[in-house]
Amino acid sequence: MKRIVIVGVVISAIALIAAQPGTRSRYDRLPVWPTTEQQINTLGDKYVFRDASTGEVVIAVPVDRKHLSGPRQIIRHRPQNQVEPTIRVHIAEEEDHKVQYRYTITNGKDARLAINAWCLILPTGEMDADLENTVWGKIRLQRTQLRQIAQLGAPGSDCAYWSTRGVQELEIEPGRSSAPFALRSTYLPGFTTSYVRGGLPLSTPGDLPLDVAKQLMPVMGVEETHRVLLTIGPRFSRSTDPQVIATDYQRGIEVLRNSGELSESSDFYRQVVAVLDDCSRRPTKETCSATRLRQSASVVRSLLEGDIAAALTVALP
Repeated sequence: MKRIVIVGVVISAIALIAAQPGTRSRYDRLPVWPTTEQQINTLGDKYVFRDASTGEVVIAVPVDRKHLSGPRQIIRHRPQNQVEPTIRVHIAEEEDHKVQYRYTITNGKDARLAINAWCLILPTGEMDADLENTVWGKIRLQRTQLRQIAQLGAPGSDCAYWSTRGVQELEIEPGRSSAPFALRSTYLPGFTTSYVRGGLPLSTPGDLPLDVAKQLMPVMGVEETHRVLLTIGPRFSRSTDPQVIATDYQRGIEVLRNSGELSESSDFYRQVVAVLDDCSRRPTKETCSATRLRQSASVVRSLLEGDIAAALTVALP
């Protein structure tokens, strides 16, 4: 089978929500764990804390449920979002009207945990998606309805999910990269959300008192326990109106501009925004032409600019 390889389609995912202590996260709102024994003995009605020095969540569980202000049992948990992922994808358009997405994940050298699982939100439960990986486990999680946090306005749905299945040797250690993950689909590329995690889930010796559980729940949702990133994956069926695709790319590019990842002063930014504006306002073969996008690609000055231009040439006619 002959493949038409789209050269240079390498997407560096942008961590829009760092989801770990000290950043825009609910972890940051937890009270700081006291540093002296005297302070620990005066915790009052607070049971869940963050240790500013270690990055751990500290749960001070009353030993006697009938006396919540009495002695505490201390449980420490390292949040599973303390990974530093960068996701890259190479896209190859194939003659059978399918697109192959090949992902490589790198874990930053400053990460506190090795990466052992990640998922990519798919646009609909009805789409075709063939997952591949030679060593990691893979499954399509259905009826998950994960939210599109990184690309607001995009539909949340199923999740393409890969994990080490508990095999520690397969984890992506800090400073290392993974073997490629692959996904084939007839759906065209667009911005979507990835969730990445490491470590182990929280384990407690029995049920927690209700007062403790209420304070713990806000930091245990999937959006808090994972790193949330903007990446590129299958998003649009081939029957999707180019106007819809252009408008969605506008939204993602605006997010990248607001985060400082794209510069509005660059020639590429100005040209690609003009093409998308024309296509979203007056969708015709001329205004939405991939040829115009290839012209924009000639002025790229960064990896990310090249990635966006190349992905758009696949997504638009």
